[in-house]
Amino acid sequence: MKRQEWKETLQKLEAAMRQVAETKESGLRHGIKFAVVSELASQYFCEKKVELVRIYGKTETEATLLGKEAHEALLKDTVKVSREAFLQDVFSGRTILGRETPLVAIHSGMPVAGLPDAVLFFKKMPLLLFEYKFTRSNYPHRDHHVQARLYCYLLHLLGFDTSRLRYAIILASPDLKGDDVFRENSTKMIIKNIRKDKFEAYKKGSSIATAYLSNFYPREAIEDMEWALEYWQRKREAIPTRKPVKCRTCEFNSTCDASLARPSPT
Repeated sequence: MKRQEWKETLQKLEAAMRQVAETKESGLRHGIKFAVVSELASQYFCEKKVELVRIYGKTETEATLLGKEAHEALLKDTVKVSREAFLQDVFSGRTILGRETPLVAIHSGMPVAGLPDAVLFFKKMPLLLFEYKFTRSNYPHRDHHVQARLYCYLLHLLGFDTSRLRYAIILASPDLKGDDVFRENSTKMIIKNIRKDKFEAYKKGSSIATAYLSNFYPREAIEDMEWALEYWQRKREAIPTRKPVKCRTCEFNSTCDASLARPSPT
């Protein structure tokens, strides 16, 4: 794939943002003008919950507050720069680690936006995308992979050479959320072990962060995207989860008509 200079990539990015700004009536469900990667990925956890959040609003839970605090901690000591300056740095060929770089691109005529935790660029190419999850889970779920893959796909749509791109899903103990040593050392460890598929990226007492790395394949991301967009394009209704454990922890479990956590009628 032909490598593009920073101005060409900036034009693609700004064209997508301009389409969002100029759209008055999209015809999409809930009146959205663009799709959000994190929301598309959440559909793979429970699409019905995504719908209910759109209708009633999001309730801040302990988990969401933890996630917000943890990701804010990852931005500590970073420097905010303009889109132009960032892309110039990337296309200079220098090694760049961009944290929470806004990405907006067009997929089949529809703008899609995302905010990956971090992306490592080397010689104008994105080599590794980082997605942190502060959780007690021992393995990444499908929605985690979908979220990381779709971020990679936005880089692909913006014209970057993604032929060597991998993504890392880092499952970290919640108590590591404000740990400066974890933030610095885990990033270095993951970059050092970029070719591995799974390894312990950090450990402090009983607190562990495990990195799961995968290759990025555009075909997989396109399939993920197409299925998720069917809901927003009104091609089908929201599909609820079939796993009761998800319903038991959902804030809508007492009102959702598809909840598997409500007691059966007697």
